[in-house]
Amino acid sequence: MSSGIPQWMMAKWQRFVNWNGDPPAPEFSHWTGRGVFTIRAQTPGKACAVLFNERLLGYGDYLFLYGVASNLHRGSYDKELGFEAASLVPGSLEDWNNMGGGPGS
Repeated sequence: MSSGIPQWMMAKWQRFVNWNGDPPAPEFSHWTGRGVFTIRAQTPGKACAVLFNERLLGYGDYLFLYGVASNLHRGSYDKELGFEAASLVPGSLEDWNNMGGGPGS
């Protein structure tokens, strides 16, 4: 992760890296007019869940959150969504708005 990352994002990243499985699971969210995209820790050190409006789209690499956000933006979950995510979700996790409201916010 680059040194220009906001402090709040570093704190969330640390929660992900150090999460031991106890609830609530840490997450990153991006709120849009159409709904909320979420990347939530699923299995410590292994997998994270990718969700839209709490509906599971699939799983991603737990320690490669930037890649998961990028894959979402590039269309990896479009089939499950039924529309193109690129118009709603930024490709970089640093650009997600993380407005909270979820269990790991």
